[in-house]
Amino acid sequence: MNLLVTGACGYKGSVLVPKLLAAGYGVTAFDIQWFGNELPAHDRLTVIAGDVRDVHAVPLEDVDAIIHLASV
Repeated sequence: MNLLVTGACGYKGSVLVPKLLAAGYGVTAFDIQWFGNELPAHDRLTVIAGDVRDVHAVPLEDVDAIIHLASV
C-alpha cells in the first residue's frame, strides 16, 4: 500500500513516517520543508518539496491513502 503523507517533515510527520515504513508501507512525503527534512533515507520513501495550497503539485498517482498533517 502506498501512502501520501502531507506535512511529513513536520513534528508529527517525522515521527509517523518511520513507523509507517517499518510497518511495510510505501510513503510519499510531501512537505514545504520550511524547517528542513530530517526524515531518514529509505528505499520505500520518496520526499517531495511542495506546497499543499498548490493542488496541482500534490502527487496523487499510485496513492492508496492520504494522511493529511500539513498546516500552512
